[in-house]
Amino acid sequence: MEGKIFMKKLLAILSSFIICLSMVACSSSDESKSQDNAFIKDIKKSFEARSNYLDDVESGKVTSSENEYLKEAVKKEKEIIEKYNDAEFDSPELAKLSKDYINALNTQEESLKYYSSDYTKFDKLWTEGYDQRSTILTTLIDKFGLVISDDAIEELKTNAQVVAEKNDTKEKVDKMLKNIKFKKVKDEYGWKYYEAVVENTTGLDLEYFYLDVKLIDSDDVIIESIPSPVDGTWANGKKVKLTFSTDKKFKKLEWTADYSIKE
Repeated sequence: MEGKIFMKKLLAILSSFIICLSMVACSSSDESKSQDNAFIKDIKKSFEARSNYLDDVESGKVTSSENEYLKEAVKKEKEIIEKYNDAEFDSPELAKLSKDYINALNTQEESLKYYSSDYTKFDKLWTEGYDQRSTILTTLIDKFGLVISDDAIEELKTNAQVVAEKNDTKEKVDKMLKNIKFKKVKDEYGWKYYEAVVENTTGLDLEYFYLDVKLIDSDDVIIESIPSPVDGTWANGKKVKLTFSTDKKFKKLEWTADYSIKE
């Protein structure tokens, strides 16, 4: 009898414990869902705060140097959504998007440090941040119900499409670059000559293509950078011979490409 009473009490305690855990889990889930909704509301608020401020700059209501008003524009967004950097979300995708968006703002903020000293670097970083923001905002609009003005949506989606096409092209070019294999074809008077026959497998006609070959020593130091350009347009499916020569001793080769697509 005592054993049965004990088992009943034990089952009652376990049931209560399970119910408590369920309540905590439900509470945590509800809080995460609430966080998701709060982020969407705040991203709308932050985007509009930035847009309204830039409208005031354009209309002349606010007068400031470009460097200063761009800094203020980024600040207006970060003040609202920076708190979500370590927040817990119900949606893992939304959690990643929030972090990525804050990182994009950080990239734009970082770019402004180079505004006066290196405008090219500023422009590159600022554009990277804008491209990231436009892509993320487009996803939030399409998948998470973010609502902003039609004009803003059109601009963001247009840029996001450009970014998607640029990334797709880069992926195809990078795949082609991985298949490049330089072979030594001649060695005379202390100079070594290398060449690689490469087929354009990108599916695109390249108006311009320039390979920057880097010679790297055993200490992983770049000892020389040598250009290896393609002469003229490089049509899809066509093969070209890339060449370079050097009198330096090196351990390995690495290369990057600069290119443009024929319209």
